[in-house]
Amino acid sequence: MYKKYLELKDIFKIGQISFYLGVFFLASALPISLIFFLVSTAISFNLNKFQILKEKSSYFFLICSFIMILSSINSSFKLQEITEVNSLQIFAGLFNWIPQFILFLTSQIYLVTSNQRKNTIKFLIAGTFPVILSCILQLVFKIHGPFETLNGLIIWFQKPITGGRGVSGLFSNQNYAGVWLTTLLPFTLFELKNADKIYLEKFTLIITNLLIVFFAIRTNSRNALLGLSIASTMLIKLRVLLIFITSLFSSILLNIHKLIFNIFQDSNLLNILIPDSLISQFSVFNFNNFYEYPRIKIYSVTLALISENPFLGWGPSTFSNLYRLNINDKFHQHTHNIFLELAFNFGIPLAIFMFVILIKLLNDSFKLIYKNNKNKKLYFEKAWLISSFIIIICQLNDITYFDGKISLLIWILLTGLKCILNENYKKLYING
Repeated sequence: MYKKYLELKDIFKIGQISFYLGVFFLASALPISLIFFLVSTAISFNLNKFQILKEKSSYFFLICSFIMILSSINSSFKLQEITEVNSLQIFAGLFNWIPQFILFLTSQIYLVTSNQRKNTIKFLIAGTFPVILSCILQLVFKIHGPFETLNGLIIWFQKPITGGRGVSGLFSNQNYAGVWLTTLLPFTLFELKNADKIYLEKFTLIITNLLIVFFAIRTNSRNALLGLSIASTMLIKLRVLLIFITSLFSSILLNIHKLIFNIFQDSNLLNILIPDSLISQFSVFNFNNFYEYPRIKIYSVTLALISENPFLGWGPSTFSNLYRLNINDKFHQHTHNIFLELAFNFGIPLAIFMFVILIKLLNDSFKLIYKNNKNKKLYFEKAWLISSFIIIICQLNDITYFDGKISLLIWILLTGLKCILNENYKKLYING
């Protein structure tokens, strides 16, 4: 029995290390990351399959998977003439969801304790240094790609920064880079707060945090600014935050950036810190043409299409074609809101189902962590919640979920929240 216990312990260690390595390679080498996640998932299921099958969330994800498959079958056989999307594309869209459900269920064994979660974040931060490096190479040294390896399986895009495009680094889109960086910020701030009195470590973390904030702003992504605002709102003391918000809105209202540009007309310092292309994004909204604003137009067309197939939706991978057919051949890949996307692809019932479960998870986590905010041990859990909140909120205005790196990060963070709740419920049960 003892020998068998040691064997299981060794197998678990392999799974845990594979999970950590999957997290480490997530940002820079997704295919390698997926291999490690497959290993950790297989080991977790082998060691813990009965416990996984007993989990209430297993039934929830089973129902969701059934509805998604049913919707895809309906789209493939009944709606194909309308959507003009082949069956392979439709069923391929399921890979954005069902494997992530499996990851959520099987990864809990690797995130059970606070130490496991802290180690996960250390690997995630370490894996983000290639992102920062790629941003430096792109912006400072003007080194552009794409750079490919393993026959194109791993690509660092490194797109030229032209035409108002912001920093994207190794990501294919500046919004992806912005969401990744702002999601990591609460964790890097936590590491800085808890760093030992080693000057090199503190200095490295200070530089890392400054670079994350700097490059998040330089992405020119409004979602990145939203993420920075959420992080500051939930981490900075109220008095400091009020001063910051007052100054920010005063600057916008007075259009002070133009004045500063005149003062420093011979210097590019301000444009380096806050690019004019980012500020200009906030002046494009014209209330006189409210319904012509791109997001509003996309949402209104999406709602109209949802109303035509409210129960099972149109199926995954069909939005761009249907939008093009309805709006003068204009192209948009998705609905720019994750819950509208779910309703469009799989029907309103599924979207409501997933919305309720997600809100419950976030709400329960918020109550637990912020009601116990006097407990310094929960500061790390607070950082985990803030990061989860940032990345979810960013999906309401622009769906970065369909980048595999972002979707896996979302589900790892949600899994961590579930483990935080389970750990504290267990403590309450033992103490009560």
